[in-house]
Amino acid sequence: YGMVYRQQAYNPPIDTIKSSYYVDIPETEGLSEYSLRRVSSGAHLYGKNLVTSEVYTLGSTPYQCTPQFIKNGYDLMATSGVTNFFYHGLSSTYFGSEEAKAVEAYGENGWRGWPTIGIEVGSVNPIWPYFNNLNTYAARANYMMRQGTPSSDVAIYMPLFGSIQETDAVKTMNYNGYTYDAVNDDAIQNEFSYQDGKIVAATSGMTYDVLLIQDQTMPVETINALNELAKQGAPIIFYGDLPNKQPSYADGNYAALDQQVVDAATAITTNYDNVTCVSTMEEYTIALDQNVTAPIS
Repeated sequence: YGMVYRQQAYNPPIDTIKSSYYVDIPETEGLSEYSLRRVSSGAHLYGKNLVTSEVYTLGSTPYQCTPQFIKNGYDLMATSGVTNFFYHGLSSTYFGSEEAKAVEAYGENGWRGWPTIGIEVGSVNPIWPYFNNLNTYAARANYMMRQGTPSSDVAIYMPLFGSIQETDAVKTMNYNGYTYDAVNDDAIQNEFSYQDGKIVAATSGMTYDVLLIQDQTMPVETINALNELAKQGAPIIFYGDLPNKQPSYADGNYAALDQQVVDAATAITTNYDNVTCVSTMEEYTIALDQNVTAPIS
């Protein structure tokens, strides 16, 4: 019917990266960098340039949010891939005026919706005069972040039902200014190829310089596809222990499939010069310096 569909489609049990493929506008919530980036990663991978967020929710208290706190939120969203947002916080006032009180416009005295969550974008907020400048800044940032084509220095493999967490690898990238997105099994199995020095996603054209594997569980189909990427010359970094199992019980055949993962991981790290194994933040920094093409995304 020509309708545009926006959804916060990130709660398991679903592929929280692939869910962005099925909605017109992927949406996230809050001000957690890793939650924001998880949704924007799927949007980048599957070619969705508009990523929205319901923001200033948990952790934001009405009448206690300063202009600096709000502005920091804008910047966090922009650097995490969010390109538009919706304020959580146009709650009703107690009464607002004697006229509103006379007609009980907002319910009984002392009642208001969401008393401890939100930002309270309204004239009763003492920082109301600043919202015009704040919104102008946010609108400009949102507009600029929707221009051009996204790219990322590092694609981090995120298993099904996984999440982005502050691992040593993620800390290293944040400390050194490298950008990163999470990618799923579908990306490695069906989307990625190595072209002209870049890992390229077929659906969107999104590019990455290097693929990071830091999980020990991986489907057999994914690690076999990883072998094909390595064969094409794609830079791949394994951080920590190599993959050694797959996630399925497989009708009791899991041990044999686990061994296939072990064998494939050993072959990948043995046969290709473009594959690097690291175990410390220092080693990972060196590997990034060697594999990320300047300028940093």
